[in-house]
Amino acid sequence: MAEEKPVIWKGEADCPLCQTKFNVENVWLNRVKFQEVYTDLAKKYESVNPMVYEIWVCPNCFYAAYKKEIFKDISDLNMSTFKQLEPVRKKLGSIYPKNNERTLDVGVLSFKLALVTLQSRKDVSAAKFASFFYRIAWVYRQQGDKDLEVKYMKLALQRYENAYEKEMEPQIGKMGETGLVYTMGELSRRTGDDKKAQEYFMKVITNKEMTGDPKYLKYCRDMLSGIKEGSAPNFWK
Repeated sequence: MAEEKPVIWKGEADCPLCQTKFNVENVWLNRVKFQEVYTDLAKKYESVNPMVYEIWVCPNCFYAAYKKEIFKDISDLNMSTFKQLEPVRKKLGSIYPKNNERTLDVGVLSFKLALVTLQSRKDVSAAKFASFFYRIAWVYRQQGDKDLEVKYMKLALQRYENAYEKEMEPQIGKMGETGLVYTMGELSRRTGDDKKAQEYFMKVITNKEMTGDPKYLKYCRDMLSGIKEGSAPNFWK
């Protein structure tokens, strides 16, 4: 039997703010295996969850951001706001491991520190905050903490709705409008509001002007059918 290749590799990074050098753990994504895809598009991984490794955290000043190029970019950082939020970073950082080794708990903590940094960046879409809350919810799901999963899903839903209703160009990446509306519907469903979920799913189905990946149209139809029958799926086959 061929020996399994390691999934984690270690490296070194430099903090662009305080110039501290620190160790980081990264994931070979092509070696990560997942079992299923949830209906909110989170993946159920066999072992290593790569989300836990997405954020780099400086163990000195606790500046945190997505790894590599985004981590290096501080051009849009408001230093005055960043300094004002230092007590928040230090409080979270007081329980952050100095060796940067990742567990699910540390993964959640890294996203929370990244949210603090995000508050210091200029012109950030509410959708960007939503995506961080969503990832935290997914990690809590893997931990089996339903209450915290729902709490952070509600926070994500609030930010996505704010972005959709008030922003001309929300930062939603590749999901497009259909993906965003489907996501708001699925977040509504998973936090107990089937009525609102159905309204969002129906909006994707009936609005022919809405742009985005056509797969979301199928998802919305399947979810509407599932809700009406009382058997909405938890995974996509």
